[in-house]
Parts: sequence; C-alpha cells; structure tokens
Amino acid sequence: MRQKPIVNFSSFGLVPFMLSGLSSGLTPCRFAVIVFFVIALLLIKGGVKPARFVGGCFVAAVFVTTFFLYWGAFERLRNLELFDIVTKSAYLFMAGLSLILGAMHMLDWWRYRLTQDEGKLILKIPAVLKEVLGGLPSKGVNCWVGYGLPAILCGFIVGIIQSHCLGRNYLSTMASMLSADGKEIRAALYILLYDVLSIAPLFLVYLFFSKIIKSKEAAKCIQENIPKYKIVLSAVCLGLGLGLLYMFV
Repeated sequence: MRQKPIVNFSSFGLVPFMLSGLSSGLTPCRFAVIVFFVIALLLIKGGVKPARFVGGCFVAAVFVTTFFLYWGAFERLRNLELFDIVTKSAYLFMAGLSLILGAMHMLDWWRYRLTQDEGKLILKIPAVLKEVLGGLPSKGVNCWVGYGLPAILCGFIVGIIQSHCLGRNYLSTMASMLSADGKEIRAALYILLYDVLSIAPLFLVYLFFSKIIKSKEAAKCIQENIPKYKIVLSAVCLGLGLGLLYMFV
C-alpha cells in the first residue's frame, strides 16, 4: 500500500508549484507519450482533418484523466501490485517498439541513400503529408465514430498508465489538506493549474503538428529531405527506447 506524503503547503509558493507542474510534463514517461502521439497521428490514413481531430480528442482525454487522478481517482486501481506490473510492461513494450521503429527508419535511410527510390521504404511518407501535397484525396470518414471514441479511450488509458511518473500522491495530499481548511475552490484551482502546466508540452506539440500538416512547404521539405527525415526519426526512436529501458529495466 502506497503511503501519502505529509506536506505542509501553507507556505508553498506559487512559482515553485508552477515549475513543478512544468517539470512534470517533461518526464521521460510524458516524452514517450508525446513521441508516440506524433507517430500515431502521422500514421492516420484519413487525412488532415481526422489527424487533427484525433489529436484534440486524445489531448483532452489525457487532460481530464490526469485532473481526476490528481484528486485521488482510481486510487484502488493504482494501489494494486498488478497496476505496477502492467505499467512497467506497457513502458517496456513502448521501449521495444521504439527500438524497432528506430532500426526500421535507419534501414530506410540506408536504402534511400542507395536507391533514391521512395517506393522501397519500409515506413512510407505519412499519408497525411501526401494529402497536403495533393498526392492523395481526403477521405470522407465519420470523425467521431471512426476516430474520436478510440482516441478518447486511448487518452484515458495513457493518462492512467503515465501516472506512474506523476506526482499524484503529492497533489492529492495537498487537495485533501486545503479542503479540510474549507478551501476546496483553491485546491481545485491549484490542481487545475498544475494539470494545465503538465499537459502543456503535449498540447504545444499538438498545435505545432496541426500547423505543420496544413503547410505544403513543410510537407514538401520533408519529401525533399527524406534521408534527414529518416535519420532524425531513427535517432529519436532509438534514444527514447534506450531511455525507457534504462528507467524500467
């Protein structure tokens, strides 16, 4: 059974609190989520609109789930030993998948340098970028049914799993102490602020991605610089995989 820390928040400054929230959004677990978030959006075949819709639903689901986690929701679930096993297994799976993707991008880089043939790539240029360049038509897909609900479900699951790296015990303790003093509104605002700051990196990546996938210049730049594109993705995936292995093995 996890023990909640006993902390005196009466003299806790707002600036350290905000810095703590920002640092929470930059943990390796959060970074792993961001990387796979971008990879998943690039793999969506419905076009630009579904990709942006999925991203928005996912970010919103993670935000809401994390907020309730900070209030102490799913406490019984997180106290189970099985939860730690599942969480560790999930991150080890992400580590293995990252290493595989990194190796595949490296192989694509080597193949393209030898043949200059995009058709021989294992991991093709994302369809969403092809649509921006005019190579593929946008598909009429029911965004809510086809993409929204799965994205929300994934965001909920990811939000719970990544709580392994979050200071949920710290914040739920603060909330209970503030509530005991009749300061429920202050507790809610503090936790909301912390959640906003911790989700900020993921949200900023989503905004950047939304802008990039609408830009023909950016899509054309990627297509014209496939070797650089592949080597960067390979380095990111391999680095992420090795980092997660270091954390959880």
